[in-house]
Amino acid sequence: MPVKLGLKLQQALYTFLVTLLISSLITVYAVVDKKDNAHNEFLIKGQSLAALLSATLVSPLYDLKVDQIARLVSHTLSDKDISKVFVIDSEGYVLSDGSEENPFRDEVISDIYPLLPDAITHSAFFTNEETNTLIIVKPVLTASDDHLGAVTLEVSLSRADQLTNNSIYTMMSISLGAILFGLILALFLSNRQIKPLNKIKEATENIANGNLKTRLLSNRKDELGNLANAVDNMAEQLLRTTVSKSYVNRIIHTMPNGLIVLDKRGNILEVNPYTSELLNIHSDCLINRPFTELFQKTENSINLGRDGEYLAQTNDRKIPVQIAMSHLEGSDNSSSTLVVIHDISQRKRLEAEREKALEKAEESAKLKSEFLASMSHEIRTPMNGVIGMLRLLLQSALNEKQHHYATLARSSADSLLSLINDILDFSKIEAGKLDLEILDYNLSDLFDEFAGSMAHRAQDKNLELILDTNNTIFPMVQGDPGRLRQVLTNLVGNAIKFTDAGEIVIRASLAQNENKLTLTCAVIDSGIGIPEEKVATLFDSFTQVDASTTRKYGGTGLGLAIANQLCERMGSGIKVTSTIGKGSCFEFSINLMVSQQQSLTLPEINVQNTSILIIDDNETNREVLRGQLEYWGANVTEATGGSHALEILDKQMTESKVPSFQIAILDMQMPEMDGATLGKKIRTDARFDPMKLIMMTSIAEIGDANFFADLGFNAYFPKPTTTSDLLNALKVVLDDGEVLAASKPLVTHHNLPKKKEETHEMRILLVEDNSINQQVAQGILEALGFNADIAANGIEAIDSLKQAPKSDLYQVILMDCQMPEMDGYEATRKIRSGAAGSQNSAIPIIAMTANAMKGDKEHCLSVGMDDYTSKPIDAEEVNQKLKHWLDIN
Repeated sequence: MPVKLGLKLQQALYTFLVTLLISSLITVYAVVDKKDNAHNEFLIKGQSLAALLSATLVSPLYDLKVDQIARLVSHTLSDKDISKVFVIDSEGYVLSDGSEENPFRDEVISDIYPLLPDAITHSAFFTNEETNTLIIVKPVLTASDDHLGAVTLEVSLSRADQLTNNSIYTMMSISLGAILFGLILALFLSNRQIKPLNKIKEATENIANGNLKTRLLSNRKDELGNLANAVDNMAEQLLRTTVSKSYVNRIIHTMPNGLIVLDKRGNILEVNPYTSELLNIHSDCLINRPFTELFQKTENSINLGRDGEYLAQTNDRKIPVQIAMSHLEGSDNSSSTLVVIHDISQRKRLEAEREKALEKAEESAKLKSEFLASMSHEIRTPMNGVIGMLRLLLQSALNEKQHHYATLARSSADSLLSLINDILDFSKIEAGKLDLEILDYNLSDLFDEFAGSMAHRAQDKNLELILDTNNTIFPMVQGDPGRLRQVLTNLVGNAIKFTDAGEIVIRASLAQNENKLTLTCAVIDSGIGIPEEKVATLFDSFTQVDASTTRKYGGTGLGLAIANQLCERMGSGIKVTSTIGKGSCFEFSINLMVSQQQSLTLPEINVQNTSILIIDDNETNREVLRGQLEYWGANVTEATGGSHALEILDKQMTESKVPSFQIAILDMQMPEMDGATLGKKIRTDARFDPMKLIMMTSIAEIGDANFFADLGFNAYFPKPTTTSDLLNALKVVLDDGEVLAASKPLVTHHNLPKKKEETHEMRILLVEDNSINQQVAQGILEALGFNADIAANGIEAIDSLKQAPKSDLYQVILMDCQMPEMDGYEATRKIRSGAAGSQNSAIPIIAMTANAMKGDKEHCLSVGMDDYTSKPIDAEEVNQKLKHWLDIN
């Protein structure tokens, strides 16, 4: 039989169940609402931070300022809710994660977040359930929508869940307390008698009319008393529920974001007051209106569900808003959508201001670039005149004092031109205009020429300059020879500047991987060294190791910064190792390609009586060029501009019917008609096809060689060019043969073949103890057409002389002075005294010494040597001395 409960137990049971149900509903409702709000708040916060960081990174990403990017990322990571931040480039590679170690550098973002593509071009977000994080992605775009990269923020939801859990614990505690309190109260009241039914009826009517504070407060211990207390308990619970709902409503009505509830058809069911204020439309007029009637998506809105940026249509204007939507399922299988609206008008204003600032910056960069081009022309034009006039002056008949002064002036002009080039290059780097030009060139010749050009500077400080290129396996390569020479000039120039005694070694090697080459070059000196704490700032602009070096050694502090930038563009940056008082090693690697072009021999063409037309509006430039060409015997005609040149050409064709000019040399920067336009006009006239065109310009830009080649020019040189380059270019152009055809895209300094020396069948003995110096000297002799045997000291030299057959004696000795066991001085005395045989006692001996001090030459001659040359040995000087003592015409 079913158990019958008394009114007391029924009242207690019913009160407990009602309290439990109401508390559970309140708890579930509050927890769901709190969790949704917490996650939405973290989403909106993350999207705001991502958008702000994306906008802030436009300029640093555009300039690739990695340090500034790292600082911005580190600042973002200071937010305790942001667990990870990655800044990636347009290819998807990680540039920075905010840490100093940057362990993710150069990793692809898709490896870190498999759900993301390599190159992220659209905003997105997704939840990583494994790590309980929210991944937010925002592309970095310029004002013109150029894709620079992207930002990914990993927002930890742990604190959101913690807040939700805290709410759950709190509500559960409140519910449990309420349940326990109701149960205790029910049991207590059940012991009282039930008040008269009329009093209960009156109380229930009051409660039904909304007077929730009505209380029976019966002291009866019977069932009626229990019933009266149950009514009181019910009234209390209803009052609490009303208060809780009022609290939630106050939150919704006062929140600083819009809130809309949509039905399944997208019509508005409810709105909070903020939405009404934002749209400037009364809430009653919003109910049942379609959501799409009031909100339209913007073009740059993300395409993920229906979240993103919208334009809210008010009565008089449109407001940009950020919207996040959540789908809600009701207990009755009904569905609705919760829409959270955030006004982003201020952010859009900031973005517009930022775009205007970016436009101004771009305009400034454009003006800066134009200013650089103008400054390059205005500075190089008079410098070309100064250097050219000094060159002509040095070729004239000068006394010793005048020649010395002119030489010093030429050296100062070269130094000034180098300084100007550094400043212009630095400005190009700042403006993002520093590019590379890929040409075919002879790597061995570049190193040989460079070592020869630096030899005198090393000799002036009594330093030994050693070039080791034995491991450069490919003579012809593709790359930017001008930038490589610029890096070498800076590193070796610094090595000479900061070394007072000892040697400087230039060691180069090539490694091949299929058709790609890696050139590794080290410049090693025995100089003053660099403090370890200063190495990190060595490549900063306008920076020297300390102020005293600037005063003692001079320099702008730009050279290493530019060299490092160039190395990074061509391969990897410069690595430095140094020890105070012992010296430094600067090493870099650049990428090259194997050239398909073969080394060619310079044609032996005489430019005497060649008819040449010079076209330049600058009178000094014309005078310099005319003087040099006439010095070589050419017939020169001058034109002051493009129109004047065309008049001369037309007149000459009218009179002779055939082109009388074999070569025309054009300047690029001329008023009314520049050199490019003039060259194009000449090339479109078939009458002048036989005439060769050479462009010489004071504004040298990357890509000019290809540009002028496409216009029909045969050679191109930036001013001021060297006399040897100009003469060799004239020979190649006049020859119009294999060398000209192979000079791609046209003849430049870097692809000019070098003059091949004749081979001499003479026996030379090279006495040198240093193995690197042996290789250097032997390489120079081979390039001059001589072969040499090597002895490591004076003892070996005497033995070699003794063992030489009388039919094949040595004809000259190149003798190093400082050697172990037996130096050059003692060896010479013994040779002269007949220790190497009477047949060798008169053999010509040319001393080689790195001392180059006053009196050294006299000392060498006094011990019996015949001639003297200083180290590092100069190829031309050695050639002249060998030809003199070997009686070679």
